[in-house]
Amino acid sequence: MNQKYKLALVTGASSGIGKSFAIKFASLGVDVILVARSEAKLKTLAKELVHDYNVKAKVIVADLSNEADVMKVYNKTKKEKVDLLVNNAGFGKWKPFETSDIKTNVNMIDLNIKAVYLLTRLYMPSMIKRHSGIINVASIAGILPAPLYATYGATKSFVRQMDEGINFELKNNKKNKLRLMTLSPGAVKTNFATIATNAHTKQFNQGMRSEELVEIAWNDFLKGKTESVPGRENKFFIFMNKISRNLVGNTIYSMFKKII
Repeated sequence: MNQKYKLALVTGASSGIGKSFAIKFASLGVDVILVARSEAKLKTLAKELVHDYNVKAKVIVADLSNEADVMKVYNKTKKEKVDLLVNNAGFGKWKPFETSDIKTNVNMIDLNIKAVYLLTRLYMPSMIKRHSGIINVASIAGILPAPLYATYGATKSFVRQMDEGINFELKNNKKNKLRLMTLSPGAVKTNFATIATNAHTKQFNQGMRSEELVEIAWNDFLKGKTESVPGRENKFFIFMNKISRNLVGNTIYSMFKKII
């Protein structure tokens, strides 16, 4: 079933969802290219994957909010046949828009939007010719109203909108062999909330484990889904959102105001 996938590139692979994707792929016998800023964490993970699953694991240290580093990753791997690309690297900040830090938000836009766009655009031309896949990690924040994290929600909305448009193109391309799926998680037990608020939050501590999330997402990908939204609670939020964005927006605002 997974023999057609031989090499996966995962961004933000040093922890959380990215790390879980890397472990999942290695467990399937897929070689991995691990990309993140933390060289020490990447090397430790690579060593573990080689030992535990007998796969090849390549490490590329890069800050993908920097376009030059994005191009460095591509130039180091463009001659290799990347069969699976997971654009996972990203971060958020929870704060009222008018007091949010401009530099931080621009950095977020560069990482959450620009890097995802560039890597998707750069790898797609070669991937579309063979059985391959791209998973772009968005968020339910890109579907629901996002008060107190408006910029983050907007970046994830961009990813969903881009993927939706591309999928219409792929569907009408008779020569296409590429699958593109958007992954829109809700709360996940990673260090995301710590970075977003500089503190731990009960909501995210009660969230889905990244290993569980990846298992659901991978199964959805194999089923040919164009978007994966793991978790019944998240699906309920999306359902309610279709009924009343005003109700959902006020609920989210009240919830995050307590966190901030």
